[in-house]
Order: sequence, then C-alpha cells, then structure tokens
Amino acid sequence: MAAALGGGVGSDNRRPDGYLTFVRPVRLSCEAVGNSWNRTVAWCRLADGRDASCVAIGAGVAVRWARFDPGARLARCAR
Repeated sequence: MAAALGGGVGSDNRRPDGYLTFVRPVRLSCEAVGNSWNRTVAWCRLADGRDASCVAIGAGVAVRWARFDPGARLARCAR
C-alpha cells in the first residue's frame, strides 16, 4: 500500500503491529464520513486527485466489497 500510494516502503515495513513505514510523506486529503468499530471511516484522495481506495484496488492490495460500498462509489475502480 505504501508503494502504491507513492510513499515507498521503509526497511522495517514488516512490524509486528501491522503498521507500514513510509520512506517519504504522502499528502492525503480526507473526508470523515462516519465511524465503525471505534475507528474513523473516511474517503481519501492523493494530492494529484486520485482516490486512495481506487489506487489500493488497482494495486491489488484491496478489493471492493459491494456490501460495504452500497452507493457503488468504488465500482468504477474494481479490478
């Protein structure tokens, strides 16, 4: 995911806590749209305007589940 977003992957990207280490900053613009399981749910875009979810789907590190995308916002970027 870090590489797909343009941030590169740090040498310690296999941390046991599951967090990624980015080699360089990635600027995101996010809009919070709710909460799920005590976590913020948000739609994010990269500085160049690409949808971060579509980038993840295109890179094969995420998939679109229609159940969680009832408005079909991500249907255009499914692999």
